[in-house]
Amino acid sequence: MIIINNNPVAFLMLFDRFAFILYILLNYSWLLLGIIYESPARIIPVLTILFSLLSVIIVTLFQLQTIVQRHKLDFDGKWSTVSWSSVHIFICIFFSVDILELANILVIFGILGLFLTFVSFAVLTMSCKVIASGSDVWIPHVHLTCICFWVLVNYLYVTLPIIMPFMTVLPVVLILVLRLYENSRSLKQICIETTLFLIVIALHICLDLKQISAEHFYQMIATTVALMIFFSDFKSILILFALPFILISFSLYCIGCFILNKEQATIESLTEKYNRFVKIDDLVISLDGFENDESWDERL
Repeated sequence: MIIINNNPVAFLMLFDRFAFILYILLNYSWLLLGIIYESPARIIPVLTILFSLLSVIIVTLFQLQTIVQRHKLDFDGKWSTVSWSSVHIFICIFFSVDILELANILVIFGILGLFLTFVSFAVLTMSCKVIASGSDVWIPHVHLTCICFWVLVNYLYVTLPIIMPFMTVLPVVLILVLRLYENSRSLKQICIETTLFLIVIALHICLDLKQISAEHFYQMIATTVALMIFFSDFKSILILFALPFILISFSLYCIGCFILNKEQATIESLTEKYNRFVKIDDLVISLDGFENDESWDERL
């Protein structure tokens, strides 16, 4: 008898990979817009990213997506999700430190600059190795690296009087090229995303040429990203927004169980439920013969 684990190659858990990228980009866009207007609410998108990505890490480490999706992440998918979530959590922590004015902005940018250099080198090295093996799993990593570069340079623009023309448009162009490759089999998706990306590129050029104000630029960037989400995978974004509240509700349930029941019994009960929820049914193929040979004799 052969037991085959029914575990196909997974994307980023319950949501599409590019939806994960757009979700982060949308929150960063609102953060930059809040900084432009010096709004106290600019901390909200940072907290949204922090809580959402912490929830993603918890779900990934405990494979909780199997409760709904019935698919487990493979080793590479699991740890790449955890790693990139940790990268953006690290960035958001430093953004929070700057918003709360707990450290000098130059020190923060120095640390983040070194961190981005390390991340970029790691992604470049990994991408060369993966490309040599004939795989395209490197593409999401390049997307996320471009997002890191884009948000750090734009954060530099809105907080310090430093101008580096056409620096922020380069990662957008690279993402567009990679998306054209990824969507090569979907003409409709190519047309929609290319149109929206060309709008974003035009906005960057207009900003660098001082044809539009920074306020209008970030407003239109946030609106364009929202349109990308609407035309790509809106359901995935809702899952990412709702994930922290789902885990909070689950945590309150566990706390209630500890209070109302004996601790040992509660642990055993929760462990049993967890094992039952995340168990993936195996496909069993018997080599001892078929139970009903007649069904295999029918012509297709």
